Amino acid sequence: IQVAVVSNQAPNAGGNLTVNAIAEDATSAALTLTPALTDADSAAPTRVRILSVEGGTLTQSDGSSITLGDAGTALTLTSGALNLRFTPEANRTSAGSLRYVLVDSVQSDLNSAASVVTVPITSGNDAPVAIIPTTALTFTENGPAMQVAPAVSLSDIDSTLLSGAVVRITNAQAGDA
Repeated sequence: IQVAVVSNQAPNAGGNLTVNAIAEDATSAALTLTPALTDADSAAPTRVRILSVEGGTLTQSDGSSITLGDAGTALTLTSGALNLRFTPEANRTSAGSLRYVLVDSVQSDLNSAASVVTVPITSGNDAPVAIIPTTALTFTENGPAMQVAPAVSLSDIDSTLLSGAVVRITNAQAGDA
């Protein structure tokens, strides 16, 4: 009986990539990975694993979940590309990212070194938020003035320069001043 020892090497890393920008607060946006597909001692890789995701959630193009990690879901490339969906975290304005590896075409538990995909996020102008605590109030007609909402807080996720607001009473009744 002859025994041949075969040494299989991992495929080359797919390379760091930057994909098209996604709008802040997008519900889900298409993302296409087109890694470099080379392996010195085997056929070109045809599958990818996602190791980790930062700044949002990632699903397969049909919305199916992906198990992350070295032994996670092996996603099949179509014509050398992988179509996914990325949903950025709410109000995120800095780039998201994901780490991926190529899966060896001969040995399915052999992965390439990790590469990073940068997902630029284009910020949008979010409306300021006013938080008005609800408190039951009793007003006596012709009585002294009273504070209606002494603990109002204002915030603007896009700017720390918010310095005030205008309050308008709508649906005023005759005699309101």
